Amino acid sequence: MHMHKYVIAYFFKPLEDLTEYQSTKSPLHITLLPIFGLPKKELNKLFNILNSVANHSASFYVFGEGTALFGPCNDIPVIKVARSLEILNLHLKLLESIDLLNPIYDFPHFMRENFNPHSTIESNLQIKIGKKIIIDSFTLLDCGLNDSGVVKVIRTFNIN
Repeated sequence: MHMHKYVIAYFFKPLEDLTEYQSTKSPLHITLLPIFGLPKKELNKLFNILNSVANHSASFYVFGEGTALFGPCNDIPVIKVARSLEILNLHLKLLESIDLLNPIYDFPHFMRENFNPHSTIESNLQIKIGKKIIIDSFTLLDCGLNDSGVVKVIRTFNIN
């Protein structure tokens, strides 16, 4: 069975549904749930789950707390986001809800207790350390567009 790849992220500047961009030029964001695979036929169930998570969550603030180098070669500069109870709870709520669909996670070692929220630094654009940012939505992204490196915004879910 062919698995389609998805990611869930918060975007600092919301993107319109169906917007496409190159994965190497991703707009400023915080990944809330890393790449996972599901059969495309599960998309409506996924929408229902994400609607439920959004409707049963409350917006909250996070802030950048320092810099770090991530990636397999520790060469990707990021701003670490404080591991607040609220962001950890949203991550776990998304993870546990989507687990009902039996997804395959590409990076399970970066989830649950190892979830390390962060924002990449895009050229000269980055979150400011110590500045509060409201997390009031999350966006489902399609990362499976023919291995072309194109990412497509499927839908943004507003948190109550």
